[in-house]
Amino acid sequence: MAAESEKHPSWGVSILHEPKDAVFDVVAVHGLNGHAFNTWTHKKTGIMWLKDLLPKELPNARIMTYGYRARFADFTAHQDIRTIAENLLQQLSGLRQDNALSQRSTEKCNEVKDATYGILFLATPHSGSSLARSGRTISNLIPRMFSFSAGRELVTYLHEGSEVLSDITLDFMHQVSKYKIVSCYETRPIKIMGIPILVVTKDSSLLKIPGEEIFGMDAHHRDICRFSAADDPFYQAIVPFFIGFSKGIDKLLIPPTPASSSVTIETDTLFDVPYARCVEFQGRKQLLADIELYFGEPHSDQQRVYGISGLGGAGKTQTALHYAFKNRFKYKSGVVFFNATSNTTLIADFHRIHDLLHRGKASNKIDYLKRWFSKPTRRDWLLIFDGFSDLNSVQIRDFFPNTSWGHIIVTSRDQSTIGLVSPCGTIITPLEEEAAVKLLLGKAAILNPTRIGVHEKTVSTVWELNFRQLENDAPGASLLLLLFSFLEAAQIPETMLQRACSDMQIWSENGGVRDISAERAGIDSEIISMVNNELRFDQAIEQLLAFSLIQTSITASGRSFSVHPLVQSCASHRVSIETRQKWQVQAIILVTHVFRKQRLSSGIADLGDTGNQMFPHIPRVLKEFETLDKTCPLYPKAKRAMCLLLLEGSKFNGNVWRQDTIAKAKDLLEGRDPVLEARVARRESTILRLHGKIGDSYRVIEKCLYHGAFSDGLDISKKANAEKGKLIISYAGSLIMENQLERAKKELESWQPKDPNHPSLMESSVLSDRNVSLGRLLKNQGFFSEALPYFERIFHDIRSEQCNGNPIWQMNALANLTDLYLEVRRPDDAEATLRETMKIMYSRGWQRYSIIRRLQLSLAESFIMRAMFQTAEECLIRLIPILEGIEDPNMNQKTEHFRAWSGLARVSHLQGHWEQAITRWKTTIKVVEKSGWSKKFSHGVMLQSLAHAQFQADEVTESRTTLQLAMQSLAAEKRKYWIVGLGSYWFDYIQAPLGQIGQSKVIIEPDAYSEKEEQSRERLIADLFGS
Repeated sequence: MAAESEKHPSWGVSILHEPKDAVFDVVAVHGLNGHAFNTWTHKKTGIMWLKDLLPKELPNARIMTYGYRARFADFTAHQDIRTIAENLLQQLSGLRQDNALSQRSTEKCNEVKDATYGILFLATPHSGSSLARSGRTISNLIPRMFSFSAGRELVTYLHEGSEVLSDITLDFMHQVSKYKIVSCYETRPIKIMGIPILVVTKDSSLLKIPGEEIFGMDAHHRDICRFSAADDPFYQAIVPFFIGFSKGIDKLLIPPTPASSSVTIETDTLFDVPYARCVEFQGRKQLLADIELYFGEPHSDQQRVYGISGLGGAGKTQTALHYAFKNRFKYKSGVVFFNATSNTTLIADFHRIHDLLHRGKASNKIDYLKRWFSKPTRRDWLLIFDGFSDLNSVQIRDFFPNTSWGHIIVTSRDQSTIGLVSPCGTIITPLEEEAAVKLLLGKAAILNPTRIGVHEKTVSTVWELNFRQLENDAPGASLLLLLFSFLEAAQIPETMLQRACSDMQIWSENGGVRDISAERAGIDSEIISMVNNELRFDQAIEQLLAFSLIQTSITASGRSFSVHPLVQSCASHRVSIETRQKWQVQAIILVTHVFRKQRLSSGIADLGDTGNQMFPHIPRVLKEFETLDKTCPLYPKAKRAMCLLLLEGSKFNGNVWRQDTIAKAKDLLEGRDPVLEARVARRESTILRLHGKIGDSYRVIEKCLYHGAFSDGLDISKKANAEKGKLIISYAGSLIMENQLERAKKELESWQPKDPNHPSLMESSVLSDRNVSLGRLLKNQGFFSEALPYFERIFHDIRSEQCNGNPIWQMNALANLTDLYLEVRRPDDAEATLRETMKIMYSRGWQRYSIIRRLQLSLAESFIMRAMFQTAEECLIRLIPILEGIEDPNMNQKTEHFRAWSGLARVSHLQGHWEQAITRWKTTIKVVEKSGWSKKFSHGVMLQSLAHAQFQADEVTESRTTLQLAMQSLAAEKRKYWIVGLGSYWFDYIQAPLGQIGQSKVIIEPDAYSEKEEQSRERLIADLFGS
């Protein structure tokens, strides 16, 4: 091994392109085991795109590559990665003063970070690589890929959920908001000894932060940084991001001019189009010119809607997409594509875009997104509504933002769209001869099926010839097309097919976990074999593409396929009734299997970001089920599968027909099936409760428990008994919310495993849930010390990964433990739990499930208890604008808003800042009343606190009036302990005559803290609130 002092020529910063008028720098940094030049060089063409291609796109950029000791054999410790980063910053900061970077930085490394504008991540494993997931097995395979000997420490370092990588990512999160972030993820696995492995998963590739632009590349890990030529589709995919960075930097360098308006234009750009740019697009020049002319007319006070109508397959969608790609940087507020074929697909896309923006929860995501586009700071946007059918089935204008700005394109086969929906538009005609010839020649490289001799001129006849040839030449591809014919046509994600052909987990009748293979679930063995064989699947897709029977695109979740509805109709109606019924049922079973859980400990969110893309397949296969002949031998199997699928579909926020879904599921129940009956009842009860129908919610569960499958004393299985336990827990939870604590306790204690000494795994999981509910019940009764052991036991199970609850449930249990430690006046333990919660959250990738504001409020409460008033106030003040910026807040968000203001009021109250305390108590009371909690216990506590503050400020008359109102509210509801401290030590503190304080001490005697403890606390603040 070379000595440390010997420097390889590729190490350090190497300048590849340096124009005299350089405005900004591009610095390429390779990954572990990479190389400063080879990583970016295409092996066949020898093109080093940073040097050979990028300068033509960015003439004013100095382009550099950075190399370092990257061999895995040389990589030893956690600190190495930070040392490499520090060396890079030092070298960049040491560049000469007349260079581009130094125009915005000085000698300090921190100023290099300040000078950074954007970062493009190409399959960067923020959460580790799946290559290390299989431990020893993969460790043995790595040398075959990278030609080095992998050590055990390195495999641990790279493992998904690595604590080391989690720490590095967490550090970066504190500063990431400064930068424009683009994250690319790979969608193709590489094969190591015949085993396909996705080296860096999509989940690990993404930071999951607001404003992050995401795109998938249909490439594997070896090639994701290498491009063969300027016309390489993958190179063309990333160039627009560099150009976008360049334009953003240019704007920063323009001296500011006096603003003519008080409106500030937001610059975060949203671009979500689920199709790759069509490189063979030809013609339509006049149509594109007409669209640009129409959108370019100076009508600043009018929203512009343009319709494109024509027969299926005429090119409406591709024309709209071509306009979007060509003009994407003109639309600074975003370009978004919506599938408008039905209300369901539109709702699913609106929910997906809302979630992509990371705007938190909203009771109506469609209205929220419309309001988002309606803000005056977001005026330059393009929305494409594709595949609109007619106004009778889709009220498309209900989905348009209510603005006097913005551009909308609607594509439809219905010519009346032009006039009824859009004031202007074009009925698309066939391609001009020259463009058609060019398109044919462009496609000729892939269209090589055996020549068809004579054919009739009808579309169906031509396709029939294609179908027959496909059956003869590629029977596997023919079966795949049949399956596609009964799925949602617009988007069939490859990830959905892969998931459908994977093993899932279900509960067995004896309450144990049982793996259920795709074949056992009933999916066709030929489909399973093809999807799980990368080569065969790709060949089948290429054959379908060769006949132009499907289209493929790259979405945020990977590769996706679409089928024209006419192709679906022809392919499905040309086969026998028996074959059609088989594939109808296959589609139902496949989608049902997709929505099962790969791990029973996970929630619906284990579907990841593809869940919303998969959801439109539920109503699609429901239509197929409703047309299925009840005498069909496969009907009973399809019926049960459909019932299970509807239950899973009812859990999606985007499902506006939730109640109809449950009603359909109830109709599908037959005989006495306690498991399905319990699941349907529990979902129906939850949905009714969400709609405010509390009484109906109770009755649904009572009917199932006392008049349904569980009422006649039959000997039920352990699985059914566990489902009964879940019903009782749900029932008791509602009673606890209504403060019917004794009744809730009685219900909870009524359930036991069938064999209490030997409970099944499913019953053990329910038993844990029941014990947590009992802990909550004790907590809500004010018995904090008695409740604590329940949650400490769960904490131990979560930390040791022995807990079966889903991530959301586990995060809430940890938050409850933190609150309990505060209730028993143990802030040290509360903060230790918060630190452990953050560690668990990031190491397991649970950021999306986080209840971060609840944790922030708990930390602020700990500071109040310690008399760290300034720190508590700073934390709470940071939360106020976030909470007050939430439109249409839900119950949890209202509670957080109330807690933040009451915390600020107590900070002022405890310091004797009476005028400020009065103002803050009044604001808190307004929040309480606006939330609908007047004349309740919390309302009374706030009023009594205000009365004390008024009395201390010599507002004696006002204080007595306020106290009378407080007594009325306190008399209207029993004492409640649902918010930490409010019903316990704070209420005891103010339960005294005016001018006096009660028996409880809010402040504990502060201890002397070591420097290490103070640093730990500062780190916790940074982790929760950012730096």
